[in-house]
Amino acid sequence: MHIDHVIEEYLKLFDIFCESYLEELPPNVRKKQGIIDVKSFCREKREVFKDLIYSFFNDKKKFEKLTINMGRQLYKNDLSIAFVIDITNTLFFKVINYMNTEHLPNYLIDYVNQFMQKFTNFVALGFILESFPEKEKKLKAKLSSAITRNLLLHFSRLKGVLREEDYEIERLSNCPITHYMQSLEFKIICHKLDICKETKRIHSLIHTYLRLFKDYFNEKKYLPAYIILITLYFLFEKLGEIFNNIESAKKNISLEEIVSFILAEKKETLLFVVDPREISFLNKVFGYTVGDNIFYSLIKKLVSLVPNDKRQAVIKCSYGAVCVVSDNIQIDY
Repeated sequence: MHIDHVIEEYLKLFDIFCESYLEELPPNVRKKQGIIDVKSFCREKREVFKDLIYSFFNDKKKFEKLTINMGRQLYKNDLSIAFVIDITNTLFFKVINYMNTEHLPNYLIDYVNQFMQKFTNFVALGFILESFPEKEKKLKAKLSSAITRNLLLHFSRLKGVLREEDYEIERLSNCPITHYMQSLEFKIICHKLDICKETKRIHSLIHTYLRLFKDYFNEKKYLPAYIILITLYFLFEKLGEIFNNIESAKKNISLEEIVSFILAEKKETLLFVVDPREISFLNKVFGYTVGDNIFYSLIKKLVSLVPNDKRQAVIKCSYGAVCVVSDNIQIDY
């Protein structure tokens, strides 16, 4: 079997199916890809396909590079990987049916199968490499608090996977975000917002999908790796949104909500409330900045007095009080 003969056979198949397939696509899809005249487009892309199929047989590295760059461009053109897979599968079955009808040699069918598998795999790698910087930038723009910066650090570990660095994905029990979610302050606020279970579930899923992504990427199975990565993007954005809501809710927690949390916990909990006098008078005379500074000083002093661990929380309650909550009932106030 001569490779040049095989390549010529595939170029004939390209000529047969390019125009007919593109004509079947919705006009808006063709427009998005810059396809104005189908015949002109197919003539132009015939050389691209020729280069691609030639490199598939003769230069594997070049084939990978061409296909990855094609994936990058498809992502820039806002096409989903599902659409690319659908196109590839549709063309694959059309070509196979044609080959069977024309009684073409079986080895041609085998090569088509190999080509399609490798093509979609490296296109998916192009999607991975092109999407990551965009998603990282988007996430950084949304997240600014201390705890969400830990989430960004988590996200940045994906870079290590993409660079094929050898390291273990952090265990859920050792994660700084886990430690944060075990703090009494977090528990009070997530109880107020009724999102405790959802937050833990999302965080656990992130760890699971990180390990899956690493495994598939290291095995060079880029298509399932990208599908997992899409889910990871969603989970990171969702958890970041939850943490931003928690940061906002810190500023408006009532004494009643703290008591509601204590009752729901059904265990001995210490609650110490400091209600500064004349704060409303000071706010009216000197402005709210003065009143806020008094609260910040009081919170700072209380934080220095209670043990610095996740069993305690010092919270500025609405209506002008500072609450110290602890499940360590041995603290001497």
